[in-house]
Amino acid sequence: MDKTYKNGDFIQLVYNCKITKKINSESADVIDIDRGTKFTITGLLQSTRNADQFSKTSSVSRTELIEILITSNGSILSCKFVKQNGEDRVLRGYFVSLDKGFGRSNCIDLEVNKDEHRLRQVDHRTLEWVILDDVRYMVK
Repeated sequence: MDKTYKNGDFIQLVYNCKITKKINSESADVIDIDRGTKFTITGLLQSTRNADQFSKTSSVSRTELIEILITSNGSILSCKFVKQNGEDRVLRGYFVSLDKGFGRSNCIDLEVNKDEHRLRQVDHRTLEWVILDDVRYMVK
């Protein structure tokens, strides 16, 4: 069923995209990771959230860092933790839910193809940092 839009309607656009070509400081060609749609962002690039860039660093306790992750409300982020096999892991994606029984967060990994299993668990005990909303939060 097609939606009928009219002047004055309020809408919200939510896309998880990867920049394929930066045009200038305000514009870029992107691909929507979930839908595979390619398009150009013009005039809005500086107002987007970014999982990789930060201009501030903040030292926080591990408890505060976990709280930042689990209250990110689906915003795009990056986080670094240590996997069970001892390997460092950086996940670029977003928080989905909390697994209270095991002290882990369920997150979608945007670097995994949309047709594959993208749900990954982030172990709170080994969480080292989170980049969210232009800030890199690090364990003290």
